[in-house]
Amino acid sequence: MKTKTRFILLFLLFSGGLFAQSYSLNFDGQNDYVDLGNQLNFESINAFSIEAWIKIDNIGLQQIIAKLDGSLRGWGLQVNQGRLNAYLISEFGTNNIFVEGTTQLDDGRWHHVAMTYTGASIFLTEIRLYVDGQQEFTGSTGSFFVGSIANDGPATIGAYNSSGTPNEVWSGNIDNLKVWDHERNINQIRASKNDCGISDEEGLLAAYDFEDGINSNVLTDLSSNGIDGTLVNMDPATDWEDGHVRSSVQLRSGCQSYTWIDGITYTNTTNMATYPLSTPSGCDSVILLDLTILNVDTNVFLDSNTLSAGPTVDLYQWVDCANDFAPISGAVLQTFTPSESGEYAAIVAINGCVDTTSCIPVLITNTTSPEIFQGVQVFPNPSRGAVQIDLGNLNDVSLRVINALGRTIRVIPNINTSRYQLTLNEPPGLYLLELSHQGKKRIYKILRE
Repeated sequence: MKTKTRFILLFLLFSGGLFAQSYSLNFDGQNDYVDLGNQLNFESINAFSIEAWIKIDNIGLQQIIAKLDGSLRGWGLQVNQGRLNAYLISEFGTNNIFVEGTTQLDDGRWHHVAMTYTGASIFLTEIRLYVDGQQEFTGSTGSFFVGSIANDGPATIGAYNSSGTPNEVWSGNIDNLKVWDHERNINQIRASKNDCGISDEEGLLAAYDFEDGINSNVLTDLSSNGIDGTLVNMDPATDWEDGHVRSSVQLRSGCQSYTWIDGITYTNTTNMATYPLSTPSGCDSVILLDLTILNVDTNVFLDSNTLSAGPTVDLYQWVDCANDFAPISGAVLQTFTPSESGEYAAIVAINGCVDTTSCIPVLITNTTSPEIFQGVQVFPNPSRGAVQIDLGNLNDVSLRVINALGRTIRVIPNINTSRYQLTLNEPPGLYLLELSHQGKKRIYKILRE
């Protein structure tokens, strides 16, 4: 028997006890098959449908289910070159219908496959193929299909056995196989694809959920017809493997973070999160999360007196941190050059996600109107705390004291004396003294020792 490499995800789900064990049968591509006996003996006038979940290990010619005799008369559903095929044979090579799909199934994943047959008709005789709920191909004779497909060979899963020797043996896994006595439509096939329950529905000839499990030599038919299968050349201790688990994908996005149904808050983009759903009937499924986390670029750079926000942003609004984050009128570009010292930040947004950058201090030391403040003296510098400001003939002067972080720590309005003494009780460091008079300003640096 071949050693199977399982998907890590499903292995973790099962081994972690999140699901009840769900089984499929693994066929070795050499001589494994399931014998159903001389059953499911259709005639060419009989409509029927077959569906199953499959996972293949190679692209060679291999049977999912077939019923052929020594002359190769009969019917079958198979994979060849990695694509789904179906056939009806009355006289091999001369009187048969053969159809082939287009989807490559050799990707290591589970696929739901189905064939439907209209039954021979004077109006139309067709075989249709379906892969994962989508119609693949329609093959038609264009007229009445003449000839019998009935035979006394055994119906077999995983091979055809027309002369006592298994041929075209399946290499991979098969699960949830059903046979119907009528042509199923696409809506029924899609519903059955997503429904793990097997009930004795009208027209259900055979139904195998592959849940007999380890050490069982029998594949039980859950329909009322009792067409149980016998494992041939198979090891019941090792050939029952993890079955198909129904899955769906949730596409989600979040701003900075996203809390999913598992209660976990994700802060990074991921497609690895899973959430298992299980029922007492064993109808297990798993939800896969495909999550995109949108992180807004909140970087801010200061060059001279100009602030620049990140380039990968849709919207900008600069705000004054010291004024309760009030928006600054017209400051809606990526860059912003303040007209006065302070602390500034940008509200930035991308794809509906909004964030605010850190507050960045800006110290502006240029003089806007030096002639007005000629004769003004600030001393001593450095100072131990007592700073003399000689205003000369100026009156009605406002003083703002700014620390090295750009924060206003004191405002003294309406100074009307020629000399004002400022006492700096703050820690040692660099401070800015901003003098304002008649709408004009000048900033002086003072070092507090």
